[in-house]
Formats: sequence, structure tokens, C-alpha cells
Amino acid sequence: MRKIMGFVLLIVFLSCLGFSLSIDLKTKFVEKSEITAIKVGATYFLEQKGIEVVNIGEDFAVWLKNLERSFISENRYAYKITVKLSYPTSLVEKRTIMEETLKFEIVLNSTVKDTSEILDNRLRRHFLKIKERLIHEAYIGGLAVATCIEELLIAKGVLRKN
Repeated sequence: MRKIMGFVLLIVFLSCLGFSLSIDLKTKFVEKSEITAIKVGATYFLEQKGIEVVNIGEDFAVWLKNLERSFISENRYAYKITVKLSYPTSLVEKRTIMEETLKFEIVLNSTVKDTSEILDNRLRRHFLKIKERLIHEAYIGGLAVATCIEELLIAKGVLRKN
């Protein structure tokens, strides 16, 4: 327990001196492709908050895992993802410091209408819808995950609320 408190105090002290807090956003290999858009979005929003996202030399590892995507209706999807704050690690998960299961919903603002034209147009519309979903996942999912990570870091006492 003393080591943990010392570690936390060191991070807070370094943050006060202007040193940045760094995290590594991690995913299991089998989930990597499914979580990529959310991870890209979370990286963007975390860096906007001054939290550095790195692959080596992080202060904390944040595991994004167990993504569940559910189709609700034509342009609506429900998401559930586990965000787990842990100590730095290379390949395997270490002891959890804090964990939260995050739920959010995406509503696509699609302008694509099904005109039942030839197959090429249907295929193009399908790809446009996938692209739009990925952009929404990166923005909405990334913002939700970044906000969750920020709240976990604030609750842990290593980041001050602005």
C-alpha cells in the first residue's frame, strides 16, 4: 500500500511541475480491429486534455476490452465497453486499479437513402454507411472513453479536474 501511495504522490508531484501524464491504450489482439475507431477517437480527445498517449514508458495502462455493439434500428447502435485502469504493462493485464463498464449509443446522421439501384450503388452505400459508423465510433465512442479515463484518473487522484 505504501508503494502505491508513493507512486501516486510522485505522479501528482511530477504533474504539478509540468510533467505530463502518459497512458498506453491497450486492447487484446483479438479485439484490436473492433476497437480501433474508438481507440483513435479516445487518443485524440485525451491529447486535447494534455494526457499523452504512448506505447512505451506510460504512467498507466488503460485496457479497452469486451466491446459489444448492438444494432437497434436503421441508424442506431448501442455500445458497451470495459475501461480498465491498471499499472504499466507490456503484453498482459496487470492488477486493476479502477474499472468501469461504459455504455453509449450512436445515431448515424446518414443522408444515404436506399433507392434499390444496381448492385454497385448498393455496395457503395454499404461502404459509406460503414465509414460513417466508424467516424461516429471514433468521435462519440472516443469522447466517451476519453471522458471515462479522465474521470478514473481524477478519482485515482493523479489528475486534477479543470
